[in-house]
Amino acid sequence: MKTTRSLAVSVMLLLISISPTFAASIHISWQPNTEADLKSYNIYFGQSSRAYGPPLNVGNGISYTLDGLENGTTYYIALTAIDNMDNESGFSSEISITTDSDQSNMTQ
Repeated sequence: MKTTRSLAVSVMLLLISISPTFAASIHISWQPNTEADLKSYNIYFGQSSRAYGPPLNVGNGISYTLDGLENGTTYYIALTAIDNMDNESGFSSEISITTDSDQSNMTQ
């Protein structure tokens, strides 16, 4: 995989759930990258579009739950893929989701 290749990851499902500690969680899953040299995925997220914190390496699975998020807050999320040579792809399409502010479950 070269760093100039487009990312073969698309966000398929986004669920919001609230943990028992009343902090929000966002569950995301995506279609797998089919390249043979896939090593892992990075999730980038933040409270402004394309202004993310440091990457969160989530291994080579196809889903992850972001925990401990603020209720009633909009988060912007994108993914990248990492190959065996540690090359990182470009960002996936960005999604945005606002966590529920009343601690009830919701699905989008």
